[in-house]
Amino acid sequence: VKTWINEYKMINDTVDILDAKITNLSINYVATAFPGANKYDVLNECSITLQNFFDKTFYIGEPLVITDIYQVLKSVDNLMDVTSVKVDIKTGTNYADPAFSVEDAKSPDGRYIVAPIDTIFEIKYPDQDIKGTIL
Repeated sequence: VKTWINEYKMINDTVDILDAKITNLSINYVATAFPGANKYDVLNECSITLQNFFDKTFYIGEPLVITDIYQVLKSVDNLMDVTSVKVDIKTGTNYADPAFSVEDAKSPDGRYIVAPIDTIFEIKYPDQDIKGTIL
């Protein structure tokens, strides 16, 4: 990027390229399956569906829309309702160490989490960081 910019910028222009801060997230959800449905199969399908949904890379400053998680989960067969979705920050070994509070960054209606302009969200290990419970 730096080489390309140097070719097109004016001599007196300066460009600073800075690293974005990474915030690792986890998702915990509670949902209800239809009566007679195999809860383990529904839970597995929910987890796979969310993992596929979060297989994308977030943009720097892109918010995490919690209502999208509800919508993705509701598309799963044999799932009657999604009771709750909770988003937390993952810290510790193998995770970034952000100075960020999910509760402070939530929108007033709780539908999305705003990322600071220099921060990128990441679900680093989807198979471990996305957990659910089926009632």
